Amino acid sequence: MKRTLIAVLASALLATSVLPAAASGLRVGDEILEIDGLPVAGGKAKELKGALAKSVGQSLRLRLKHSDGETYTAVMTAAAKPPG
Repeated sequence: MKRTLIAVLASALLATSVLPAAASGLRVGDEILEIDGLPVAGGKAKELKGALAKSVGQSLRLRLKHSDGETYTAVMTAAAKPPG
C-alpha cells in the first residue's frame, strides 16, 4: 500500500507527540483533513510541515476523519519531547 502524505503526517504526530495525540483521540489510520484551517488535500508539504511546527504550549487544531468516516476536531497543545 502506498503511504500518502496524510498517513506520514499522522504517523509523525503519533511518534513525536504521543501523549497529546492520544489524549485528543487521534488514532493510527486517521486522515488529517485540515491543520489549523489549512486544507491538507492539495497542500504543499512545506506549508503543511510549517503548520505542524509548534512551540511548547502552543495549540494545534486538526480536523480529522476516522477510518469509519466519522469526522472530528482535535486540539492538542505542544509538549516537550520526553528525554531519551
